[in-house]
Amino acid sequence: QQTNKHNNRSRRLNIMPCREKGGYFSASCEGSEGSCIKCGATVCDYHGLPNEGGAQGGHSGCIKGGCDSDTQITCKGRLASCDGCPYTYCRYHRKPGTATSQVTGGHVCSALTDVASGAKKDTSIGTNDIVFMQRTIAVGTVRHQWVAVKWKSGMMHYEVKGMGELKDAPMKVQDSSSPIGPPEEYVAFGPCKKTHAMIRAWMAVWVQANPTYKVGRVDCQTFTTDLLVFLGISKERIPAGDGYAFRPW
Repeated sequence: QQTNKHNNRSRRLNIMPCREKGGYFSASCEGSEGSCIKCGATVCDYHGLPNEGGAQGGHSGCIKGGCDSDTQITCKGRLASCDGCPYTYCRYHRKPGTATSQVTGGHVCSALTDVASGAKKDTSIGTNDIVFMQRTIAVGTVRHQWVAVKWKSGMMHYEVKGMGELKDAPMKVQDSSSPIGPPEEYVAFGPCKKTHAMIRAWMAVWVQANPTYKVGRVDCQTFTTDLLVFLGISKERIPAGDGYAFRPW
C-alpha cells in the first residue's frame, strides 16, 4: 500500500499531457511539454503556438497574438519572451540576431542589435524596467506612444487603443502581453516601483477623468505621459510628442 501511495503521488507531480493530444488537431504530439505563456495550457512543442483553425500544429482557445517574427511561416515551438527586447517569439525565432539571420531563425532584437547596421548594442531592458515605446502611424507626422513594464512574468504593454483618428470617440485603454503594433523606438527608465494592479487601477481612474479620445488633445501621448509621471518619471525625461500645438506639456 505504501508503494501505491508513492506511485500515485509521483503521477500527480508529473506535468499534464498536451491538451491537444488526440483532440482538435489530428497531428501527433512532438517534443517536450510545457505551459503556454499566453493562456497557461499544457502543450507540446508541436502544439506550442496559438492556432485557431490552422492546417496543422498550434493549440486552440489561446489569447490572440503569436510569435512577433515577420516570418511566421517558419515558426516552431512554444512561445517565450525575449530577454532583451519587448517581444514574444517561438523557439525557432527566439535567439537574438540580425536582419539577415531572421530567415534562418532568430529575430532582430532591438535591445541587443542596431536594426539598421546589425551592430550589437550595449543596452538592454532589465526585469521590472519601465519602458517608453513609440512607432509612427502616419508618415513623418503622427506617433503612437505607450508604456511597457518588463515584469518577471513577461512584458506587459499599457496603451490607448486610439491610433490618430480625427473623430472624437469613447476613450479605450488596454493592458496586454502584446502591443497593438511593434515599437520602432524605446527608452528604458529603470525599475518600476508600482505593481501591475496599481497601474490597472490608475488606468480606470484616468479613463473616468478622460472619457473622450481627442487626437492632439487627449490621446495615446497624453496617456503615456500621465502614466510615466504616475510611475515616477519626470516630464523632462519623457521623449517629446509629434509637435501638436495642443500638447499639454
